[in-house]
Amino acid sequence: MPSLLTTDETVRRTREFVEDTLGKQPTASQDRAGFVVNALLVPFILSAIRMLKSSFATATDIDRGMVLGAAHPQGPLALVDLIGLDTTKAAAESFDAAGGSQPSPPRIAPLQLPRPGSNEDRTEEGQSSADASGLVFRRHRHATEPEGKSVAA
Repeated sequence: MPSLLTTDETVRRTREFVEDTLGKQPTASQDRAGFVVNALLVPFILSAIRMLKSSFATATDIDRGMVLGAAHPQGPLALVDLIGLDTTKAAAESFDAAGGSQPSPPRIAPLQLPRPGSNEDRTEEGQSSADASGLVFRRHRHATEPEGKSVAA
């Protein structure tokens, strides 16, 4: 992550060292708290912790869901056990100290489908609805699903 004063030669030599000597693949981003990985990872882990704390799901189910459902090598709670709560807390606080460089998650309205059997918002592809921001959510009807039945997506 070059600063405003880093020369192109320093960036080139550093990239060469990382790739050739360390055998790693560097990523480039702007110089801000978290860079790429932690800017994505820390909020993800904090969401998993909030989910566990609110009793939405067990630690086992949260981790299993991400391993099986998102092809992650381990769940976020198992990962935070390796990273350490102190390190995760420090990273989260660094985002706040950097002036809130972590963007707030977008508000997404829950998917609301038309009443079963109605013709409201019916399209050839299936059912759709829009939230207050105008974002349109669609649920496609499966070929095996009977006409007019409302099944959660």
